Amino acid sequence: MKTLFFYLFFFCSILFCKAQNLIPNSGFEIYDTCPDAPAQLKRCIGWYSPTVTTPDYFYRCSDTSITPPIVQDGVYQWPHTEKGEIGLCLIQPNNAHVTYREYAQIKLNQKLTKGNRYRYSQYYNCGVSPVSGSALMLASNNSGVLFSTWAISNFAPFVTFPNFCFIPQKPKINFSHINADTANWTLVTAEFVADSAYEYLTIGNFMADSLTSHFGIGDTTSLGPNSYGAYYLYDDVSLIDLGKDSANGMVEVKGKSAIILYPNPFTETLTINTAEVIKQIFVFDILGKVVYEKDNIGNCSYNINLKNLQSGIYTIKTIGNNSVSIQKILKE
Repeated sequence: MKTLFFYLFFFCSILFCKAQNLIPNSGFEIYDTCPDAPAQLKRCIGWYSPTVTTPDYFYRCSDTSITPPIVQDGVYQWPHTEKGEIGLCLIQPNNAHVTYREYAQIKLNQKLTKGNRYRYSQYYNCGVSPVSGSALMLASNNSGVLFSTWAISNFAPFVTFPNFCFIPQKPKINFSHINADTANWTLVTAEFVADSAYEYLTIGNFMADSLTSHFGIGDTTSLGPNSYGAYYLYDDVSLIDLGKDSANGMVEVKGKSAIILYPNPFTETLTINTAEVIKQIFVFDILGKVVYEKDNIGNCSYNINLKNLQSGIYTIKTIGNNSVSIQKILKE
């Protein structure tokens, strides 16, 4: 019996170790001092900015209200789990002074093993502000993950790159789709094979402005063209060791719906963009009643006028040639 218990314990221990998240404080729940203003990422234990920019850390602390917290410039969003989340600006296009980016970096629990396959995942949300005149009105692509064997530092006198705000390094993982969902947390995953004993992880946009796609979601008429940025909230990041690689070593990106809805929340018109032809669209109220229906669309992009709907939460079902998408939308 003792021998059987030992082997069961040993086997379970191996499984536990294999499933261990290598990113410390991955849900942004541990802090030294509760954040009370923007630009306080360093208060989140283990996380810091490798450049001279102002990434944000948000934690609800003693807040017990039932409404989502305002995290930045009118942007509001519940954390995906628990109470913590961080915010990064991925691009501020046409900035006349710098290629502006914000990054979050952390030292991993252990060095990666060369030749092993790893699975990375993150939840993130497009933080578009409903406040007129806000600078947070864009959605963009190129949320990336850079792995390095050394801690990147762009603070004088340890300046690694000539632009104090931008890290022009090729990321191991890059999510090249535009995440325009402002209401829901989007899960994305990617698998890769470590080609070095990486020890540090950095999240942000590592691509140049010319290689980053973006479009406006909110009111982009009240400020100058250089004022707007694409701002994203992050929560529950994960890195799991899958063991020795038996595949081809290529990076595989998974988990993102090919259908993009924006703006969300919306007031009158909702735009649907997808990689395949849209056949049917249904909108349901909270009781499951169909309040909008459209057949035989035949395009990859379609605008829905829902101005007659009352404010509230609805479900939209989009049927394509090869897929079905069901998402929540919010009518303001």
